[in-house]
Amino acid sequence: MYSLFTQYLQQVQELSPLQAGLSILPAAAVLIVVSTLSPVLARRFRPGNVIAVGLLTQVVGYILFTQLDAGTGLALVIASFVITYPGVAPSMALTTDLVVGSVPPEKTGGASGLATTANDLGISLGVAVIGDVGIAAYRAQIGDLAPGGLPADAAAAASDSVDGAMAAAAQAHGALGEQVVAAAQTAFTGGLNTAAIVSAVIAGLAAIIAATRRATSARLVKHSRPPRSGPRLDPYP
Repeated sequence: MYSLFTQYLQQVQELSPLQAGLSILPAAAVLIVVSTLSPVLARRFRPGNVIAVGLLTQVVGYILFTQLDAGTGLALVIASFVITYPGVAPSMALTTDLVVGSVPPEKTGGASGLATTANDLGISLGVAVIGDVGIAAYRAQIGDLAPGGLPADAAAAASDSVDGAMAAAAQAHGALGEQVVAAAQTAFTGGLNTAAIVSAVIAGLAAIIAATRRATSARLVKHSRPPRSGPRLDPYP
């Protein structure tokens, strides 16, 4: 969603790259705060529940994303991202420690490497899958929205991506170019809405898993390994 959102800011909200970057800063600031507080909260509440709350917060943000359109005010756009983006912070801050804390001390190195690899793989798959969903939805809509009268190469470029549509609009003149821009913005926003629905479903399922599976794992681990000594945080309080 991050990649689609930054494109939305520039292509639909028509912000410059600098303005788009500044628009993301509030969410980045909240992300830092939530990342800092997550380990503190995990000492008072079960880490799985902390992660689940963060994921459910993302679901709320994604639902707001489904309500965005080409004419949405920038304040609501930024607010939607501020709610969505920091929701991943508890997962980022806690999962590695949970994985490392669930294995014997002699296996912590391998567990840490596995957690990092899984995290990187998840990010890569998320970018690929959600990006493909957004682009597929855009391409499914742009054909019906694009005006007639475009040259074949311009129409093909507009149907391929929002960047191609903006390039085609620049080649067209007057009302035709404006119609291409409006069609591309509407189609891309529709793609963002569709990607947000898919993201909300994934985040909701992940929240359920975090809230339920951690409790089951905690009982299994407590019965299968002796308690550790020392100040290390038990991931299953």
